[in-house]
Amino acid sequence: DPTRIDWTHYPWHDEKQRVLWLSLSRGCPFKCAYCAEPQRGTNWNNYAVEDALDILDGLARTHAPNVGCFADPLFGASRKWTEALLDGIQERQLQNMFWCETRADLMTPALLDKFRACRFKVDFGLDTGSETMARRMVKSPSPANYLRKAREMIAHANSIELFHDTYVLFNFPGETPETTRETQEFVVSIAEGNGPISGWVSSQSFFILP
Repeated sequence: DPTRIDWTHYPWHDEKQRVLWLSLSRGCPFKCAYCAEPQRGTNWNNYAVEDALDILDGLARTHAPNVGCFADPLFGASRKWTEALLDGIQERQLQNMFWCETRADLMTPALLDKFRACRFKVDFGLDTGSETMARRMVKSPSPANYLRKAREMIAHANSIELFHDTYVLFNFPGETPETTRETQEFVVSIAEGNGPISGWVSSQSFFILP
């Protein structure tokens, strides 16, 4: 309930740099095998768009942040909600930058254009460039389509100079030298061409939390 939160005194993540962290949604509809989120037992649920915009509007007045970082496990899980939120950010002329994490295969070129217009940095949880590992990770029921769509959306992000990051995860159980090479080759391929590159790739190794 957003009315139960004292937004006027909402704490800074980094007051010197004027960075705020907040969540507009919780949960995730996907069941990726490497992720702790499905174990929380929380389906995707969210603030209504108008409530979310009122929160952002209020924080802009009371805090004047440089960056609003969304801690949502999967920002943009609902395309209709995301489009309405981005349209509202533009209509209310919010001037700060934003950051979020999402999946490239949930995006469309038009939606990425809206993120760009709203001054977002978007981090894509690609996690693998290998069809074999995408299947083992339960990343998508159609790994080939998943990687094709991700390639297209990352290419569009570069073409419109949308600031972004692409995350990959190595050494999930079942990883082999072959699947590792497939992911490496995929990463290289998304940077090929003569167009602009407006993002980078970050990688980490799978590990088990307590």
